[in-house]
Amino acid sequence: MTSIRFDFDLAAVERALDSVERAELTAKDWGIIGQAAVVAILERTEHGLNAYGLPFARYAPSTARARVKGGRRVSAVTLAYTGQMLGALTSSPLQDGVRLSFVNQAAEQLAQLHVKGTRHMPARNFLAIMPRTKTENQLAELAARLIARRLLATVGADK
Repeated sequence: MTSIRFDFDLAAVERALDSVERAELTAKDWGIIGQAAVVAILERTEHGLNAYGLPFARYAPSTARARVKGGRRVSAVTLAYTGQMLGALTSSPLQDGVRLSFVNQAAEQLAQLHVKGTRHMPARNFLAIMPRTKTENQLAELAARLIARRLLATVGADK
């Protein structure tokens, strides 16, 4: 039977474990996560899915008629009539999270109408990142990769 003996530099192991205990997302990490959240929301919305991953409520008959008359599709609700509202969605990193917002007040107000709904339009929540959804899982995996990359760089710097 062959055996191999090797030793660890215990101080390096302790430093690596300390790094894991202090692992936090930085403002730069939150910036990357925020950009990914915007892309995920836009892609999900483009596919006609709300924050829960379910299809949006269909267009009201009057809206559907107006869309057909304007040469637009009505098969799936995408909230992209002109693209201005979704194109104005942006993210700003914070020290401990991300703020999603719109670059102008008109887009913000229109988004709130869609999210909350009106007497004539059902609510279509497209902005949230809901727990236990594909979008949340993707963003959590991204966060874990960002932390792991930084930890590996820290351990590699000990050499």
